[in-house]
Formats: sequence, structure tokens, C-alpha cells
Amino acid sequence: MRLFHLVEKVHDLNIWTIGSGIYALSVHVNINNSEDRDCLTWELEELLRRRFGLEHNTI
Repeated sequence: MRLFHLVEKVHDLNIWTIGSGIYALSVHVNINNSEDRDCLTWELEELLRRRFGLEHNTI
């Protein structure tokens, strides 16, 4: 299920390197339906892993 339409705002996005070729990301995401929060978080983490190779994420 695609829940990206629930995202209202993205802010405080930070990406940094932990070590050689290892990156971390943290971001605040405002959504308009808290009931789907966990599913949306999982979808965002999966997108970051697949598309950008980011494994260490805090959303």
C-alpha cells in the first residue's frame, strides 16, 4: 500500500557519513493520519534502502 500521500511536511533532514560508504539519515515527517504512521514509516524506510542504499534511518 502506498501511503506517501499522507506526508504533509518534511523538515530537519540530515544525512551524514558514519564511515567509508556508510550513511545515516534523520528526518521529521508530518502526516495527516496517525493511524497509518507505522506503515508509512516502514514504506519510507524501504524506499530509502532500495533507492538510495540508506540503511541507518531515523524518521
